[in-house]
Amino acid sequence: TLDTICQVAFGSDPGALRDPEASIPFADAFDYCQFCIDKSFFQPFLLWWRLFTPSGWEMRRCLTVVEDYARGIVRQKRQQYSTEKGRQLGASKNGADLLSLYIESEMVSTKKNDPNQGRTKTASATSSPLTDTDLRDVIMNFVIAGRDTTAQALSWSIFRMCIHLETQQRVREEVQTILSDPERSASIECQPLTYEELHKMKYLDAFCHEVLRLHPSVPKEAKLAMKADTLPDGSPVAAGDLVVFCPYIMGRSSHIWENPKTFSPERFLDKPKPSPFKFTAFQAGPRTCLGQNLALLEMKCVLANLVSSFQFTLEQPIDSVVHLPTITLPIKNGLKVSTKVL
Repeated sequence: TLDTICQVAFGSDPGALRDPEASIPFADAFDYCQFCIDKSFFQPFLLWWRLFTPSGWEMRRCLTVVEDYARGIVRQKRQQYSTEKGRQLGASKNGADLLSLYIESEMVSTKKNDPNQGRTKTASATSSPLTDTDLRDVIMNFVIAGRDTTAQALSWSIFRMCIHLETQQRVREEVQTILSDPERSASIECQPLTYEELHKMKYLDAFCHEVLRLHPSVPKEAKLAMKADTLPDGSPVAAGDLVVFCPYIMGRSSHIWENPKTFSPERFLDKPKPSPFKFTAFQAGPRTCLGQNLALLEMKCVLANLVSSFQFTLEQPIDSVVHLPTITLPIKNGLKVSTKVL
């Protein structure tokens, strides 16, 4: 997922898949920063901790690693667009990634609002040029949203397949039915699944939603009220209040879900999608996750390819599979499974 989001978001290949055993400094530093940020919510002496403890010093070192990596990508993209030839190549070569689209949009917006470009001075500027810091933040947000969250959702999916073998078999049968469709071209060896074929996998889609209900990749959320507001039940929210909700607990609440602790993809099968204010794995309202469809597509693509070729069996006690408290929801010490080629 690190390679995928880096290529999609800013056209960079960190090489995680080339050598899975190799350490990637950016990824390691990113992990440590996330761990420390989560702990800082419960640290009463935060400034002292960051300035005068070894772990605080290590976090500052890791922040420098992450910062240098992100700003290096921004500089590279800026250089690609610094020449007329580079701008012409943008749409075909660089524009395939999201960061390039940000830069192209900035260039178009700046040109439209520049009176020297043949426009009148009364034309109002709709946006200001993006700084390198703005683009650095874009990179960080894409990595935060697209790496750990999807990887951990896949891990919990494999766990659920291992302890619910009938569900694993039903997902496999659905995938194999679509793969055996006579209209599917057999002329291409290992033909990849198409978007349309993945869209037909309704049970797999329901399975992914049920996994995220019980194992939301972002298990806890907090929003700071910028101005006074009122919740739907009439509760007042003052400016500066921190409003916290917990998708992990909500997914297990009998006030929200029927038989909440029962793993049942059928609750999402052939039924209207539940309100995002009920199924909060991707948040709701103006803060709905922009990568929701990409995340679900990644999950279905990986799981469909794996389950059609392998039988998964859990190789550790069920009660030993627990999450590691952090900003996201990783499995502590990883997940130990065995595979059998079908």
